[in-house]
Amino acid sequence: MRTITETKKVFTTLNELTENLSGQHSAQELINERVYLINEGWSSIAYSSELKEEIINLIVETLGGRNSTKSAIRNVLRYSKPQHWGLSRILLVQYENSPPRLSYCAGQDYVSETNTIRRYLSK
Repeated sequence: MRTITETKKVFTTLNELTENLSGQHSAQELINERVYLINEGWSSIAYSSELKEEIINLIVETLGGRNSTKSAIRNVLRYSKPQHWGLSRILLVQYENSPPRLSYCAGQDYVSETNTIRRYLSK
């Protein structure tokens, strides 16, 4: 029996990651470490520990909340790969020369939606 190991591209900065991405990407895709890369299509990727922390902090700050809630969400994102519809609404955006950031694309009730996502991620 043969096993095939996929070589993952490792990213060290958010700018490096965004330069290699094709299209729009959600926090869910970033958490799953599976994105659509230019010239490569859907690919499994890896992050340096610093970039992983930066992505986690961007997600946490995008969702907001109290410090205790932020800390709980940070730990969940650090040690697991949660799957939630709300994470697909947090999008990685970069406008012209501004630094890349995450932005929440709200539905009809921003407050209720972010509360639901925070509640799910803090457990």
